[in-house]
Amino acid sequence: MNIILTFFYFLSLFYLTADAVIAANFSAEQLSFNSEIMLTIFVLCNLLLYVVNKIRYPKAVIKFNHYFLLPFSFLLSVIIILHNNYPGLLPITLTHSYKKIINIFILSGFMLFIHQKFSEKRDRYIYTGGVFLLVFCIGIYLINYDLLRRIIREDGLFEYLQAVLFFICSYLALKVSLLLKKKRDKVPATLFILLGITFFFVAFEEISWGQRVLDIQTPDVISELNTQNELTIHNLEPIQKVLHQLFMFAGFYGAFGGMVVKKISKTFFKKVKLFFPEKKLFFYFLPILAFYFTYDYLFIYLEYIFGNISQIYVWRWQEIAETHLAIGFFLHMLNVRKKLINKKHT
Repeated sequence: MNIILTFFYFLSLFYLTADAVIAANFSAEQLSFNSEIMLTIFVLCNLLLYVVNKIRYPKAVIKFNHYFLLPFSFLLSVIIILHNNYPGLLPITLTHSYKKIINIFILSGFMLFIHQKFSEKRDRYIYTGGVFLLVFCIGIYLINYDLLRRIIREDGLFEYLQAVLFFICSYLALKVSLLLKKKRDKVPATLFILLGITFFFVAFEEISWGQRVLDIQTPDVISELNTQNELTIHNLEPIQKVLHQLFMFAGFYGAFGGMVVKKISKTFFKKVKLFFPEKKLFFYFLPILAFYFTYDYLFIYLEYIFGNISQIYVWRWQEIAETHLAIGFFLHMLNVRKKLINKKHT
């Protein structure tokens, strides 16, 4: 198995490198197979093998990927971004295929992703669930874009799913806070009360405080300030200016917050450990951070990924990222409540 996986890995890398270095469509035109399709197949096959705990790569391949390819492709991606945003900063000339280096970074980053270990099989399933959801949405996008648009539209399936999940999260956060209060853990109890209030607020914002359900007209005073003519706070023009940063903060909190706090103070982290999502929920929080960071600062890659920006509503993909976020918080709250109940009975 390790020989086959190694061959597939380096074959994918060869195709991706050919497209990035020689010509943008070199693999499809000269090697008879599209490199991005190969990357997609590679990701799906390895995900399935990871779920059933059958991933077996030689240590040399893992070291090559983690300590050379990943940092090197990341560095090249940074250079590309700098060159695109500040053309005169770096005295280099890049061909039109250079943007495809991001695919090499995705390949190496994915290899790091699937080499995380979990003691319980269920945790491994949860860990990969976020990736499968994203791949599922991409599959619908490629097969039937109109269907995806219906799913992610305003008042669509994903938006109502988010509202339901955040309402449940609000209830669970309150229950967790009460359990912590009984244990006299004042700091975590307070944090979860605040989190519960935030969940409750976000849930109502997702459904515009019932405006369309109850057929309530938007007052003129609010309509003048609201970018979508709704009874929502997050669409008010002053809030819109910082909304993306708030989403990025939420994504960073869920994906990296625990690691950062632990590095700063292990003592404090022990007190608030329950407040931060576990590693298995990483990919439910990363998409919202990656989407808005790319949208605001790395627009070059949005154009590469989605094509002609003016013809495709890229911003609607935020619903997919926000759905990941809602599921991530839901799983986090279930996990925290389960831990506290188990401790109570032991």
